[in-house]
Amino acid sequence: QILGLLPDCFVVRCKVFILGQIFEAGQPCVVCHLLPNRYQSQRPDAMNRLYKFLVFVLFCGLLGLQSASAQEMLYMSNDSKEAGKINSIEAGKIDFSPAEPPNAPKKTIELANVLALFNAKGDYLMVAGGKVDEKAIAAFLNPPVEARSADVIIARNAHTVFCQITGEDMDKFTYFARGGMKYTVPKAEVGAVIRKDGRHQVFGPISAIAPQLTTALPEIKPGLVAARELAADAKKFAPKDSGAIDPNSLEAAVAKGELALDINLYKRKALQKVEDLGRYIKKIADKRTDLVEANKTVDLACLLFLNEDRMVEVSQGNSEQKARFKIRSYLNKLKLLKYENVSISWQNISYVSNLRKGVDGNYYGIVSFDQVFEAINEGQIVYRDLTRKNIEVILKSYKKQVDGQEKDLWDVFLSDIGVKQTRA
Repeated sequence: QILGLLPDCFVVRCKVFILGQIFEAGQPCVVCHLLPNRYQSQRPDAMNRLYKFLVFVLFCGLLGLQSASAQEMLYMSNDSKEAGKINSIEAGKIDFSPAEPPNAPKKTIELANVLALFNAKGDYLMVAGGKVDEKAIAAFLNPPVEARSADVIIARNAHTVFCQITGEDMDKFTYFARGGMKYTVPKAEVGAVIRKDGRHQVFGPISAIAPQLTTALPEIKPGLVAARELAADAKKFAPKDSGAIDPNSLEAAVAKGELALDINLYKRKALQKVEDLGRYIKKIADKRTDLVEANKTVDLACLLFLNEDRMVEVSQGNSEQKARFKIRSYLNKLKLLKYENVSISWQNISYVSNLRKGVDGNYYGIVSFDQVFEAINEGQIVYRDLTRKNIEVILKSYKKQVDGQEKDLWDVFLSDIGVKQTRA
């Protein structure tokens, strides 16, 4: 309606993204293609500035239409979704008040036709075979008054990151994780995002994202403990770089030309090895993994370490006592835990110190993560704890024959794992 009242249009003089397309300087405005031909002529600068402003307003409005929503949402098994108010969930049915059209009557929706439900706090339920645990329903319908302490990114590989999202554009998110490290993640690798204020976004059909949401769900609530700790330590969200480079850091060595290395490549490789170890540990501890496969996984996990003399520190509950085991011994003990099943997952994996040069010429850093341990008997969780752990990573040089010549190469290895804090 506003556009219909405007006089002649102008030629867009800047790069702008509207309606899913990029328009470069000098191209006709995308809105003009929706107007009669009489609006296609050039106008004076004053009208250009006015129209640019109105296009900007329209652009912001379009972004607003696509922005994350803090309202309650049903995601259906046919990949449709519906916003509204979830009044109750009883006997396999949802009493639902649609948001559109205004004053729409309530309706009843079969739970079996729903894959996921989100409330305005960002909590969600996953429906399996038309069933949801009664306790989970009660918690979902009566969420805590306190707001979330951190944003949550659920990756398509089901890895869950508690963080502070600081930026978003067409193809990526930028965020700060614990320790003040800044990261970016492509949206193509993101399954869902839950904001501190309860808004959420699901990237793709719910049928494709449901497995990741289901896998991440047990980590969300225990992870909020770490998220509150993260929020209380909010200063760590701010970049720590004061402008000066640590003379002993890997960055300094590269800046001076002493090393020709891709710093980000090796940092990512270190984080990837930590994530791989987390997946191996989860598989080894799972009682459904047969013994042959578990032994193979132990071997693969040990190859991530500098050598098998590396130590793993363990604790239980709030006890101050800690035990230390060599890595292979620790992994073998995971297979023998006296529970029907064990679930071990890692989350909030991030650097807490950059790679710095040691006396041996190698570079050492610390990666921190939260480990969620759950012991299960007779289908019930009989013990759960959340442990903050640090793992040392080492960027080590080695020599290798390449085309008949000896070359100095580098690789990242894992070292000792220590316990920082355990909460039962």
